[in-house]
This record gives sequence, structure tokens and C-alpha cells, in this order.
Amino acid sequence: MACVRTEILIHAQPEDVWAAVRDWGALHQRLVPGFVVDTQLDGDDRIVTFFNGTILRVLLVDLDDVTRRLAWSIVEGPY
Repeated sequence: MACVRTEILIHAQPEDVWAAVRDWGALHQRLVPGFVVDTQLDGDDRIVTFFNGTILRVLLVDLDDVTRRLAWSIVEGPY
């Protein structure tokens, strides 16, 4: 399985960043407001609506607070 890793430097406390990243249902409010306009939870999935009307179903694969790892997969929608 492919894995994409990205690293960027930002001026914020790691705890604050992780709190926003791990907030699975608040993508549209905490990380990318305007780009994502709505996020609805459906079990471990989230239904993400983008500004252009595209809707994706995203499966939560892993959320680990100890290693600060969030893994997900798009399982439905045009990608």
C-alpha cells in the first residue's frame, strides 16, 4: 500500500496542532475552512463536502494519540 508523508514547519504547539488534526469530524472548521464546507460523521467514516460540490466518503483507518498518527482512505467518490 502506498503511503504519503509530508513535513512542514509551522509556528504552533504540537499539542494544539494534533488536537485539530485528530478532530475527525471538524475538518471544515479547524483545518481547511472554506476548502471543505461540511463534514458529517457516519460511524468511523466521514462524508466530506468540498467548496466545489465534490463529496467523498473517507474511512478512518487509524487514529493513534501516542504516535500522533492519523491514517485514512477515500472509499467512495470521485478522486
